[in-house]
Amino acid sequence: MRRIPALACHIRNGAIAAVSAAKAIKPQADVLGAIESTAAKLAVSRLACHIHVYDSGLQTAGLIEFQQDLLGRDPAAIVKEIPASEALYGMTVTFETLGAVQDPQPALDSTSLQNLNSIWQGVIAARGGTMVPPDAVTAFRPAPPVAGLPVVDVVPIPNRTIDFGDIQPTCTPTSTTWVMPANTLFEPDKADLRDEAKVLLDQAAQILKQHPEAGIRITGHTASTGTEPSGLELSLARADAVAMYLVQAGVDGSRIDPQGVGDTQPSCEDWDPATGTQIEACAATERNVTLVATGVVLCDN
Repeated sequence: MRRIPALACHIRNGAIAAVSAAKAIKPQADVLGAIESTAAKLAVSRLACHIHVYDSGLQTAGLIEFQQDLLGRDPAAIVKEIPASEALYGMTVTFETLGAVQDPQPALDSTSLQNLNSIWQGVIAARGGTMVPPDAVTAFRPAPPVAGLPVVDVVPIPNRTIDFGDIQPTCTPTSTTWVMPANTLFEPDKADLRDEAKVLLDQAAQILKQHPEAGIRITGHTASTGTEPSGLELSLARADAVAMYLVQAGVDGSRIDPQGVGDTQPSCEDWDPATGTQIEACAATERNVTLVATGVVLCDN
């Protein structure tokens, strides 16, 4: 068994004590400042440390002010405005509850949540650290909110209309990928397309018909349900529904490969086994249908 030096234990315990004793002194949230203060305390040990953050990540003070409509901007442009630093050098950061909000803060839509994650990934990297998704429930759980704390600013959520143009494609040299949130296409736990989704898919079909050389892979994904089945049946039914609609809209069905993978390809941890509850901020991004057009780039970077 590897022993942790006494100094490292002392520094670690001091950092935990400092965080536990921290009090809100103004009605805003400087999450990055708190992370970097903790990193400074831990850095004395000269060991690589992992900082777990129990916060929504909606910072409203300091270097990042999300109330300035940041969720509606390009994450890469925001990150470019963050000064480079080594404040988090050697540190790994995990947001255990990124995007998890409480009243009066409105809930984040899936695109806003993805932007929030991308912004923090870039900010942590710019400050010298590495951000990784949660992969386990730690032994230290956050205490219940203390009564009487100041209320921080509410962060505006962009009004995202259902429009294929709002679902920005990701382009590589040989393929184009669209990730379409399930709540845009379907009612909860169903595979029947919404009327609004048909308008969206008409636009997708038009683009795909202009490129008959492209292969089309449609993959349905669901969120984890803990001990329940993985959602393979629902994910396949949703992929089939999208494929069938594209065929009806004039896309050659021989080009389309629909498949359902349920919750077997997660991009984040959406289930807390310790409490038996779902982490909805992550689950919302997991519920989607991904359309990949291969062999040709359909979008222009």
